[in-house]
Amino acid sequence: MLKHKIWRLSGILALFCIFSVVEANAVPNDITTSKYWSEWVNATSAPSVNLALGKPYAFSVIPMYKLTHYTDGNGTTDKSTTDTTDLTDGAYATTYYNNETIWFNHEAIGWDWEGGGTTDNTGVNIKIDLGVNPVDPVKGYPVDRVVFRVLGGGSQGSIFAPRRIEVFVSKDGINFYKTDAIEKLQSTESALNGTVNPVDGTRYFWLDESNVVNNSFIYNGLTGTTIDATTGAWVYPFILNVQANTRYVGVRVYGATDMVVADELAVMSSLANPAGLDGIYTSGTPESFVAQGITVKPPLDKLVISTNITTPNMLGIHDVRGYLTKSNTANLVMELPEGISLITTPSPLVSPQIMQQQSLVRPSGQKYTKITITPLKDWSGRTSTQPFFFKAETDFPKPGVIPEAVFYSECAGEVTFPQVVPVELITIPVVTPRLDRLHISLGWMGHEEVNAWPDFFTATAPSLPAWQTLGFNFVSGFPYWDRGSLPGQVRANARQYGFKILMQDSPIHRMTESHNWDPKTGYAKAGDEIYSQVPTGDSLNVCPSYVGQWYVQEVARVGLEVKKSN
Repeated sequence: MLKHKIWRLSGILALFCIFSVVEANAVPNDITTSKYWSEWVNATSAPSVNLALGKPYAFSVIPMYKLTHYTDGNGTTDKSTTDTTDLTDGAYATTYYNNETIWFNHEAIGWDWEGGGTTDNTGVNIKIDLGVNPVDPVKGYPVDRVVFRVLGGGSQGSIFAPRRIEVFVSKDGINFYKTDAIEKLQSTESALNGTVNPVDGTRYFWLDESNVVNNSFIYNGLTGTTIDATTGAWVYPFILNVQANTRYVGVRVYGATDMVVADELAVMSSLANPAGLDGIYTSGTPESFVAQGITVKPPLDKLVISTNITTPNMLGIHDVRGYLTKSNTANLVMELPEGISLITTPSPLVSPQIMQQQSLVRPSGQKYTKITITPLKDWSGRTSTQPFFFKAETDFPKPGVIPEAVFYSECAGEVTFPQVVPVELITIPVVTPRLDRLHISLGWMGHEEVNAWPDFFTATAPSLPAWQTLGFNFVSGFPYWDRGSLPGQVRANARQYGFKILMQDSPIHRMTESHNWDPKTGYAKAGDEIYSQVPTGDSLNVCPSYVGQWYVQEVARVGLEVKKSN
């Protein structure tokens, strides 16, 4: 027995010694051996100067990837993360494994937004303040290019080079102008590598990140050449052109997936005559680029109003106030030109709560109605508002009136950058013929939404009701969840105007919740008779051939729900 204890102790000590040797010799690799280190050096070398070195910046989305918060290779978490300085501190991320797997290093920053929706859809804004240029405080610093070291290569399923990167400049920190954009092509578009979109100037590049070593290229914006990228993890300095005098630089990065990792961002000075760098401010259009506050605007960048029927408008929300301030109440403000009005509805679920409505005259001399709505809320946790219904007068727009609407938000006394969008009027043609047997509806539309739609069932001649105009022949409902008098009234109206009722339910969920309940899962316990019986053990999958007592009970319940719906 003693012999065995000594043997175990010896093994533990030997293992401890091995770890001690590894830790003592575990030093990061030489960054100069990185695959694309020479490209970074060439893009950031003298005589140009990195104006962003040591400068502050702000994120629209706080980096949340925990591995870049570690302070060492042993999994020790640094809760006082350096993410707010890592991009401009001049310190490069290397790891104990190799120089390219920077998602393990605290000198990098990472966004890993579970489920997407941030880095891939709305992007992440990085706003850098270069400070006041003492030589020319009005014009700012002359900037030639931005160089952004970002992880790519597809070495893991979620780690790919960004889908798109954009760069902006601003002299006042409010009005931003886009100077360049690069976008990654799909595999079927690889022939377009190195080409430029003639409409907006976006430069295209192709990457093969399939983990199969073959032809793969990055378009180098500095030299106009293509560089072999192959596959596996690598960190590449993506180059975007600026050519402008500026104080503030904005970089917006869209992930190809829900993950983006980077370690350095350089803003390189221009050696050209600063007087020739202001063209973007006269030829470009100011855009919203926020690292704080809330941006609200129609998703199509225009307010589309149908004239023959009312149709709902959803406003997209980009809320970048940060986790600590999102609890503050924000108000939505819309300024509608004369001839456009907001229709209120009887439904408290979707109807806006108008706090204030007043007339105003904009600097152009045009009359507007300013409507303040509180609170600004999203729709079921998504990044858009509840539906709004707008009406256009028959004589809109009046002569001399520019058909534009303005949207912004107010929070804690601050007003976000106003989104000025054109108003477009459309007529929706009647869908014919109205089908009788083929079911056409919006399946997840509830009774509250139906009740809030002004001319859902009825309309003023010669227009048809909105639901009929759009070609729908069913009105959906959820009898299991429907409560109160409203569902019954909606169903009665639907039958009166010739619509059938779509009853939506989930018999499998109801059957698993109705007996032998497990509080940990909220469903019947494993091994219950409704589940598949498999040799490998208890299953939580309902057997498709089960017709026992609980199936019979569920069929009876569905019958009662159908009867209630009728």
